[in-house]
This record gives sequence, structure tokens and C-alpha cells, in this order.
Amino acid sequence: MNWIPWFKWLGGYLLIFVAVFVVAFTVAMSTGDYDVAQSTSGRTIVLLAALVILAWSVWGLHLISDGEQQRWIKYIQGFVVSITLAQGFGGIAQVMWPMYLDNIFRIGGVFLLSIWAFILLLEVARLALSPSWQPLAVAREVLDEAVAMKVVVALVVIALIALAALPFLLNPDEPLRYQVQTFLSWSMAISTVLLSIMTILLACWTLSNEITDKQIHMVAVKPVSRGTYLLGKWIGVVTLNGVLLAVVGVAIYAFVTLYLTSDSAMRDRAMDDEDRIAVMNEVMIARISSRPEPPRPLADEVADTLKKMMQERPQDVMAMGKDEASDQGITFAGDAKLMQLGQERALRLLSNDAWDEWLTLGPNEFETYVFKGLKPALKTWLKRYNAWYPRAEKKIKELTGEQVDLSNHLKADGVLRELYGKHPDAYAQVPPRPLDWMVLRYKIRAPGSENIMMRMRVNGRPAEEKMLVGEVQVMKIPVNFIDDNGELTIQMAVAFDQYPRDKAPTASFTTKEGLSILFPVDRFTPNFIRAFLALWVKLAFLAMVGLFAATFVSFPVASMLAFTVYGAAVLSTYMLESLRAFGLGDTWIGHALAWLITTIATVVSTLISKFGEFTPREQVVEGLLFSWSDLAQCFLWNGLIQTGLLALLAWWIYSKKELARVQV
Repeated sequence: MNWIPWFKWLGGYLLIFVAVFVVAFTVAMSTGDYDVAQSTSGRTIVLLAALVILAWSVWGLHLISDGEQQRWIKYIQGFVVSITLAQGFGGIAQVMWPMYLDNIFRIGGVFLLSIWAFILLLEVARLALSPSWQPLAVAREVLDEAVAMKVVVALVVIALIALAALPFLLNPDEPLRYQVQTFLSWSMAISTVLLSIMTILLACWTLSNEITDKQIHMVAVKPVSRGTYLLGKWIGVVTLNGVLLAVVGVAIYAFVTLYLTSDSAMRDRAMDDEDRIAVMNEVMIARISSRPEPPRPLADEVADTLKKMMQERPQDVMAMGKDEASDQGITFAGDAKLMQLGQERALRLLSNDAWDEWLTLGPNEFETYVFKGLKPALKTWLKRYNAWYPRAEKKIKELTGEQVDLSNHLKADGVLRELYGKHPDAYAQVPPRPLDWMVLRYKIRAPGSENIMMRMRVNGRPAEEKMLVGEVQVMKIPVNFIDDNGELTIQMAVAFDQYPRDKAPTASFTTKEGLSILFPVDRFTPNFIRAFLALWVKLAFLAMVGLFAATFVSFPVASMLAFTVYGAAVLSTYMLESLRAFGLGDTWIGHALAWLITTIATVVSTLISKFGEFTPREQVVEGLLFSWSDLAQCFLWNGLIQTGLLALLAWWIYSKKELARVQV
């Protein structure tokens, strides 16, 4: 290789640096103002110098791209040029936006670190793909193609700049827990969308472009099977996704843990102690959510009410059927069809009414809400309790001479209350009982009231709570209130005696989801890692979607088809709900077309619906657990079943495709 142009560039840069220093020093001596950036002449010098350095850096990049040196030498040269680029942009920022200089330097620093982390991990990936196996050789070519593909590079750069800038765009006046949730939500959403776009474009381009440009003819005559070739393409795209997710994930995690929730950040950014506690207990954690279940089967009550309605007021059901037919676009329908539609509509309305009634609380009319599946929280606490109570029993006997039984945690409160009533001095000397907390999360509405006093019984224990209307609120409940079946029964009613006669309001929870029990089972870090592993599995599915589309259509059509499948997969849950109400009139042609369209759309939506069912981003943002079981199911459905079926179909189409014809 010819080193002369590079050394010329490096020498020129050093001359520029020395010249700028000399000019700045001369101006400072002549004006007596040694803060060059504050004077008009000094800012002009800094700006001109920054522009010259930027232009010189661009020339340096051109020399690197045109050179034939080894890759590691290019990396060293690129590192030097990246420093000069940072100096150029830093000089411009110092003159143009001095009030934002700290944030600009932080964003630039994070961006440069992310770029070099990406380059380093890309080399590690190339090393991992170096064994002499045919699919890995194809995968290495895909990595090289991706780096050379301008759209891919542009999407990567946009993603890294967005992540670097996002923390500094947060509203500092909001509670810190909202800032952390906003950053997590937007950063993970931006990363997911941009990486999904990149995956689809790269997967479609890497195969369809070779077929269109007839480069595939070079491969078709080699001893590489088409299945092996497809597998190698997929491994290459998936490996690139793994590298990018690692860089993006580490950047997001570092911002959250070091910039937003470190000890110093919590002191500076949190509004108060309650805000700090909320960050750690509601966001930087992994919790399980339990929704309430009615103590009586509402479905049976709804069925009985509908049956009675059919017997006593069939004309009302028929009227509902006509409304339903009108909503579905059915213009001609017999009485039997209208009655069927009316029953379906009545069932929905009655079910909604039953839920609303169950979630509505009247004055001193207790309603019961049963939360199940709380055994994990109880089990964790019982480990600590079972280690505590033998020591407590021994200490109590030493102090009072009485032998008490604390093995039943549900009866321990009463035993200790009676003991301390007789021996009040023992309270301060007995080891304190371990105490873990759950959170009752609720949102209540009560027209005409700003807050409302509720009377409660938590597994038989009386309590009162003043609830703020219209806002999401939390109430702490001890874990030891859970019974041995892992259930927590809460009874609630409006405390009518707290209001003037006949003035007690009626309150209701907004939805079933507006009332839940949350309890911690894991830490934020493993939950975050599992979420990104799930995103990797989803991107692997999208890579196969792109390759599948590229096996039989050109790049533009393949990209459009892949993006359509991606959109359908994300919205599959809503599509399935919409298909239930789909209709094309009451003629036999309309019924036939509706059946055909509905059947095809339902099959496709069902096959890809699992893609939209797993929501790791939303669960991490809300501090909810994305468990190993969730990850395993995501891998099973998205990674094995859906990706495997598409891979078989892509292989079958690709194996039948005529790529090259041998003529004699």
C-alpha cells in the first residue's frame, strides 16, 4: 500500500492545528482577552478552523475508503479521523450553540463510542463466523454486504444518534419515574422499528439483488445447495441483528442506570423521596401483575339473563340483530340470521354491563375482588419468615417464659398482639418480623368528587383508604396478607358514614385492568436482557420473511410484501377482532366472498398472531416481568414454528426456481 497520501494528510492536520493555535494565541495577546471563544474575532477563528478541520477529515475518510490497506489499519486510521471530526463539530457547537455544549459533547461521545463498539463487535462476529462451514461463509459475505449497503448504514447511524440525543430531550419538570419510562419506551421503540426496517431491507436485497443482477449464477454452479445458501443468508442477517441489538441494548442500559437512575442522578433529578422510591419500585424492577376475578361466575349470570331475555322480550333481541346487521353491511337477512346476530350483540352488551356492575361500588355495599396467582410473592417472603420465626419463638421464651407458636403466618398477628399486650417490654427486644410489600394499583372514578373514602377488608383485615379520583394510585399491602392458596381477597365499599346522609357517592373502577396487584419477583437487569433476546428472536423471524419474499419476486415487491407481513403481524390481534364483524351483504355471492376473505385472513392472522402477542418493550417500561417462560414461548413460536415454516416454504420455492441454464 502507498502510505505517502496518508502521511501527507496527517502532516497537514498537524500544521492546521499548530496554525490555529498560533493565530488564537496572537489574537489573545493583542486583545488581552484569553478566552478566545468569548470574543467576536476569537469565535470567527474557531469557526473557520472547525470548518477547515471538517473538510480535512472528509478528505481523510476519502483516503481510507480508496486505500487497499488491511482492515485493522483502516480502523486505526478511522479512529484518528473520528477524533478530528469530533474536534470540527465541537468547534462549530462551541460557537453556534454554547448553551447546549455539554449535552452536545455527551451525545457526540456516546455516538462515537457506539460506532466503535459496533465496529469491534462486527469483527468479533466475523471471527465467530470464520470456521469452514458453507453457511458461515455465506453469512460473512452478508455482513460485508450490509456494511457496504448505504441504507443499512444510514439506519444504524440514525438509530445511534437518536439514542444518544433522547436522554437530553426529556422534560426535567416531570417526575423521574416518568422520565425513565419515557426514555425506555421511546428508545426501545425507535430501535425496534429501525432495526426491523433494516432487517427487511437487507434480507430482501441480499438475495433478490443477486438474482436480478445474475450474480447468483456464480453460486448456482458451485457445490453449495440452495438450502445451505438460504441458511447462510439468514445467519448473516441474524448475526448483524445480534451485533446491533448488543450495541443498542448496552447504550440504553447505560443511559438508564448511569445517567437517569444513578445515586447522583436520583439526588439531582428526582422530585422527592417518594419519586425516588417509585423509580426503584415501579420501573427498575420486574413485577408480576394479578387481575381480579369475580367470586361468582359472571358468564353464567350473563347466559341466564340472555335466556330470560329471549323468552320474555324476543323483539328486543330482533331489534339488536337489525342494528348488528346494519353495522356489518348486511342488507338482506332472514329472521333466523337476525336473531343470531341479535343474540351475539346482546351477549356482548350484557357481558359489559355485568363487568361494569361488578366494578361499581355503592355506599356500604361491599363488592369482592379475588386476586389469584400470588404464590410466588408469598413463597419468597415465607423463606425469610421461616428463617425468622424459630429465632423469635426462642427469644420470646427467654424474655417472657411463654412458648408461642408462630409457624402459621396468618395467625402470627393475633399471637403477637396478645403477647405484647401482656409483655409490652418484649416488643423492642424480639427480632422484627420480615415484611415485604405488594402494590394495589387502581384508577377510580366518582362523578362530582375529587377524592373518595373507601372502606376495605383485605383477607378479613379492616382498613380505610382515601382514594384520589381520576388518577392512577397505588396502595401498599403486606405480602403476609396472602393466604396459603396464593389468593388475596379484597372487599371494598364507599364509607357512607363519612358523608352527609344521602350524599354518599357511587364509585367505579375504570376497567378490570384499572385494578391490579403488583409484586416484585426479579430485578431490572435480567428482565431487560430477556426483553432484548425476545426482540432478537422477532428480528430473526423478520429476516426469514424478507428472504422468503425475495425467493420469488424482485427487491421492491419483496420489500413491500415483507413490510405488509410485518404490519399484519404487529396488528394481528386487532385484525382478528375486526374479522369477526366482517361482512359483504346478505347475497350468496357476498356470503361466499366474505367467507373466503375471512378464512384466508383468519388463517394468516392466526399464524402470525404470536408475533404481536409478546410485548417485551411494554413490560419492561411498566416494570412488569418478561419471564424466561415468556422468552421460551417467544422462541418457540416466533423463532422455531413461524420462522421454520417460512424457511421450509422459502427453500421449496427457491429450489424450484431456475437460476441458470446449462446449454450444450
